[in-house]
Amino acid sequence: MAAAAISGQSRLFGGLNPSGAPDDRLDSLTFYVHDVVLRSIGWHLSWRLESLTTTDRATLLVAVALAAVLGVIMATQPGTRTFIVVALLTGFVFTVVSVSLTPWGAAYPVTFHSESEARYTALPIFLIEAALIVGVDHVLRSHREFPARPWAGRRQVIMALAPPVAVTGLAAFLAVSWVADFRYQGARSVPSAHRWSPIVADWQHDCELSRTGDLILPGTGGGHWTIPCDRLRF
Repeated sequence: MAAAAISGQSRLFGGLNPSGAPDDRLDSLTFYVHDVVLRSIGWHLSWRLESLTTTDRATLLVAVALAAVLGVIMATQPGTRTFIVVALLTGFVFTVVSVSLTPWGAAYPVTFHSESEARYTALPIFLIEAALIVGVDHVLRSHREFPARPWAGRRQVIMALAPPVAVTGLAAFLAVSWVADFRYQGARSVPSAHRWSPIVADWQHDCELSRTGDLILPGTGGGHWTIPCDRLRF
């Protein structure tokens, strides 16, 4: 890391920036709210909401909804506060630090079929969903430990309705954000991605004929990758 910084190749100091790529390190916060908070309700649903309003308004609506739900959970469940705070902070820090190290990728415009640096959104979104799951689990555990009696008053009626409402809401949220969004083409959904067996067979054949004992593969930007054949297990 020190050698990379001295030679100017460290991402911490702006190194490795592709030629002509935008470089705006302030975009890390924008990336978090637009690509994590907004997309946490699901890729397709977030774009639908965005098309009905604007990106900023859609983000604000989702942020307010998440803040309200998580706020209620934290206010009524002291035992879950630590987990929720750590989960949300971890996702936020992970995203901001990652995007700050690769700011040029996050600066590219997001389209319905393409999101640069999408890998930095997976962990924080899963942590948001984990916080919601923990909250619902707490409701179910409390209900089992203190079973409600509908005839004992309004509070008991609310306690009786809380588990099914919580489970239904969580199931609907996960169904929208998971089930529907795994059914679309991604940047790596190319024909070669589904031909792993022929590729492995080609590599094995090339290693058998290699005079140097290395496998030379084309890389990005006109370069190449060198893989020692003795490191491969066919």
